[in-house]
Amino acid sequence: MVALIAVLLWRLIFGGAPAPDHYGGFQTMAEIEAALKDPVPEKRMKALVAYGLKVEGPDPIVKFLRDDESPKVRATAAGVLGRMRARALDHVDTLIAAMEDPDPVVRRWAFNAVVKIVGRAYAPFDAAAPEDERAEAIAEIRHFWGENKDWVIRYYRERAPKRKTP
Repeated sequence: MVALIAVLLWRLIFGGAPAPDHYGGFQTMAEIEAALKDPVPEKRMKALVAYGLKVEGPDPIVKFLRDDESPKVRATAAGVLGRMRARALDHVDTLIAAMEDPDPVVRRWAFNAVVKIVGRAYAPFDAAAPEDERAEAIAEIRHFWGENKDWVIRYYRERAPKRKTP
């Protein structure tokens, strides 16, 4: 299932099929980590997807969502976090903050990631809507998450299948 999601995410972001190993042609973590530092956004995007498949924790991915200058890279980071689902529960607040990103593609991917991780949309959200409409929806989502985050995290942590690192 993870491999299928990775292939679909890859096709959506980069177009075409990924390398046969589903890690973007990267053979080692050292190659992935080097590509994460590459100045070319497309290489960082490709490395983020591979990193999300190979690594258990989402913490380094969050850095790209918050700090990368490329909207494509920030959107990819949001998509990878969404794919991580329960493993990214500690970063829902960061994804909600990313829904205020200046780029509408990043906002859309961040919202989609929140929905994937939490399990539903708690307010309608249009990434291209005027800022005041977006702010209202984000406030509703933030309010819901603030009131329910403890039980949602507990629920998923108790029921989430343990992932084997490839």
